[in-house]
Amino acid sequence: MKNKRIEIRVSKHQKSQIKELANQEKMTLSEYILDKSLAEKSPKIKREIYLEVGKMKARNFKVENNINQLAKHVNSNKNLSKQDFHSFEFLFNIYEKEVSKQNKLIRNLEEIFLK
Repeated sequence: MKNKRIEIRVSKHQKSQIKELANQEKMTLSEYILDKSLAEKSPKIKREIYLEVGKMKARNFKVENNINQLAKHVNSNKNLSKQDFHSFEFLFNIYEKEVSKQNKLIRNLEEIFLK
């Protein structure tokens, strides 16, 4: 049960900035301040996130390397059917979109947790 109050003094400008940030997160002012005040970024969590980001990057590198090897093989043999080419192209486009999303997530995680 929430029955205690904490009062702080802020300038008019600071209050409007905090309100805007809370609105962007779709939170009330109280929810936003509590969330930001109680958020913990322990060294252990930062390290775990750093290691996971590294693993994601390594997996991307391996997949990209495999794609390059396939492209070299196709270019040297010149015997890929149109159907196979379209299937490869379709899958590659899906992969590109997923990697783009993943890279955005990685950048966001790095910004949030690795400062």
